[in-house]
Amino acid sequence: MRPMAARGEVRVTVCFGPTPSPVLAHAVSYAIEHASRTEELRSGTWEATFRIGGDERDYGALRHLLCMVRGWKTTRVEVNGSVEPPQTLVSMLGCGREWLRSRGRCGAWFRSAAGAPRCRVCPLYDAAFAGEFWVPPRHVLLLGGDPEGVPDHVPEEWTPG
Repeated sequence: MRPMAARGEVRVTVCFGPTPSPVLAHAVSYAIEHASRTEELRSGTWEATFRIGGDERDYGALRHLLCMVRGWKTTRVEVNGSVEPPQTLVSMLGCGREWLRSRGRCGAWFRSAAGAPRCRVCPLYDAAFAGEFWVPPRHVLLLGGDPEGVPDHVPEEWTPG
């Protein structure tokens, strides 16, 4: 299997707050420390921008922030300017981070040639790879009886003479 070519860095912007949650101060502090850019848009509303690509630590930092703020009604997540569900990003970040840790690249087999929603926002995703390495469903038909009794070739008496 050829390695998946990385799409390249993606920009993820997380807008969160205002909220009465006591976690807000920690989320802001964490975002300031780990995001490439953090800005207070208005009182209590923050925007943090992350650039993720090939460093698994960036995946972990963004995932940690999203886990803190994703349940707030005012949280909005954008990937390269497109609004995405926070859970899709959390799933992608966990998957991508594990692939980077274990193999240094994505090596996923896809259930569909179109990939999964989490893959389409991942910087490791390559549509050509997904189309080439998707695994079509396999159907097994057993017609009763013991599967051990199924021959590995078609016997002569089963073929028209």
